[in-house]
Amino acid sequence: MNVVLEEKVLRNISHYKSGNLFKDEKPSLDILSLEELHEVKDILSYLCHNYDPFKPSKNNMICNKIITLLGLEQKTANPFTFSNDLLSLIDAINTKIKTKVH
Repeated sequence: MNVVLEEKVLRNISHYKSGNLFKDEKPSLDILSLEELHEVKDILSYLCHNYDPFKPSKNNMICNKIITLLGLEQKTANPFTFSNDLLSLIDAINTKIKTKVH
């Protein structure tokens, strides 16, 4: 594991620990600045690459912390839905980043 990446993820996650961003079915990405969108994308990408929703007991502490701090625990009950929701959210963030850049 990349320790520098993990430290960056942990530093960024502290900004979003209230869970307000993800408590609704569709998170409000409009409230985030371009920099914050990139931070959330990095956090979710880390989760995507390092979390196995089919074997949650084998996941690392950082992934578990991300899931808890963002309020995503209830979404992990169904691994297929969790994966789909996570990828959809990353796609929505990428789209929002493109619209803010142009």
